[in-house]
Amino acid sequence: MQSTRPQSTFALAEDGEAIGTIDQFSRRLDLPASQVLPCLQKHAGQSVLLQAGGTSEQLLILDTEGVTALRGCAESGDAAN
Repeated sequence: MQSTRPQSTFALAEDGEAIGTIDQFSRRLDLPASQVLPCLQKHAGQSVLLQAGGTSEQLLILDTEGVTALRGCAESGDAAN
């Protein structure tokens, strides 16, 4: 059976970091874009957000802890948990 999840839209670096935009993480993890940053602020404070222009051009760099935090927030449906 094939997975219905979309292909990964963010890149994984060799040391486990994930790089993509807020929208890419939102789509891939099925987490509302408005919950991405609050989730990371609460659960993975070492994440890095780079502003490269407007909101659609924000670049987000996460370590493994950040990816795990986003997955947890997506599974619980609440960035505050």
